[in-house]
Amino acid sequence: MRSVALETFTILNKEGPSYLHDHVKFKDSKYNFRYTNCAELPRPRTERFGRNSFGYSAASMWNSLPDTFRQCSSYNQFRSLIDQWNGPDCNCSACAR
Repeated sequence: MRSVALETFTILNKEGPSYLHDHVKFKDSKYNFRYTNCAELPRPRTERFGRNSFGYSAASMWNSLPDTFRQCSSYNQFRSLIDQWNGPDCNCSACAR
């Protein structure tokens, strides 16, 4: 779970492998919406190849992160935050902001 979040962060910042950039797409808008910096969740056709794919799991993991995590600019800061994170119901100091 944490490794998928770290890999998605590197994809967002164009630091990851180029072949993974096609699997995760991010919403882009010139307006300031709630979904700023969110990944587009692909519509799966099958359970086996859709919901279990890297693109679907990376997008759903990224969208479940708190906004403070998604707005990090450095990999080391994001990694330290993700190491403290315990899922969507986390009550750590980083999530309480």
